[in-house]
Amino acid sequence: ENKDKALEQVDSALKKLDARIEALENKLDAKWDSMDAAARVEARHSLQVLHKNRTRVAEWVGSMRQSTQSAWSKVKNGFSHAYSELEKSWQDVESDQHINSI
Repeated sequence: ENKDKALEQVDSALKKLDARIEALENKLDAKWDSMDAAARVEARHSLQVLHKNRTRVAEWVGSMRQSTQSAWSKVKNGFSHAYSELEKSWQDVESDQHINSI
């Protein structure tokens, strides 16, 4: 029951995050031609980090879904760490001058 509720919350949070990432990508696409080379490199790198961390979270979500009750705690902790890294990378993107100047 706790596992199912946690997975529902995770799915909801990831859908919101995916929408934010997509909005950022659309914003970058719209401004790409007006960005200087440094801004493009930074934006590309930031998106790569976001996608890499998002993939790691998705892998942990898959592990959570497949985990037994006895493994739940370990998997949950691994997911929490991966999600924290994803949040940090999102905060880094939000504080990036090149991206915020778009």
